[in-house]
Amino acid sequence: MLTKGIRTIMTAILRDQVTALSWGISNISISKSSISFHVSGFRYCGQVSICVQSEHSCIIKLNNIDVICAPSEAVEILDKKIERTDNYIEKITNIIKA
Repeated sequence: MLTKGIRTIMTAILRDQVTALSWGISNISISKSSISFHVSGFRYCGQVSICVQSEHSCIIKLNNIDVICAPSEAVEILDKKIERTDNYIEKITNIIKA
């Protein structure tokens, strides 16, 4: 059975599918207390691991970066690390125009 933290993270990702899809998410692996997947975002490309420590704490790992946060904050933090840039709207507009 999945931990409550993993269920919280999965629910947040599924609720905000457009954000997760913008990361180019692939190769998703889910275990009882962790999620890992590959992303291809504007800011980060590579493997992401989320390990739940407790109902209120998880560790997000992106290469040499570790971020401790609440599972409910994981999607927002991941989006800032993987995809969001200062000129995000301009980059998206250029992709659409190409």
